[in-house]
Amino acid sequence: KPNLATGKAANASIEQGEFPAASAVDGSLNSMWNSGGQAPQWIEIDLGGPAVISEVRLYVSQSPAGNTEHELSASRDGGNYNVIHTFSGPTDDGLTLEFIPANPLEGYRFLRVRTLLSPSWVAWKEIEVVGTYE
Repeated sequence: KPNLATGKAANASIEQGEFPAASAVDGSLNSMWNSGGQAPQWIEIDLGGPAVISEVRLYVSQSPAGNTEHELSASRDGGNYNVIHTFSGPTDDGLTLEFIPANPLEGYRFLRVRTLLSPSWVAWKEIEVVGTYE
């Protein structure tokens, strides 16, 4: 199944000039979105239409290593968000966090990753949303 996030519109709580939100959905692990700030920070992707989401992968950009908490939420309309998963525990640069729901999530257009706790700046190398459009 394709990565629905590649090349889609991305927004973030804040962006560093050379590390824009769009870099988290450009299909490359050699670029990244970097907020340049401490938690809490968020990044949001507009998938462009309602999707059936079967997996979400987050490619960690982090230094130093340490305990983090990331809240994954989804929205049908860009306003009302439902928390669909929380990642909590030690993470380090280069790690991949994966969420595979028991049943595919249907009808969601927006995905938000909100970092609540991190020892480093908040950044992601890439965010992948695997699924199909409805």
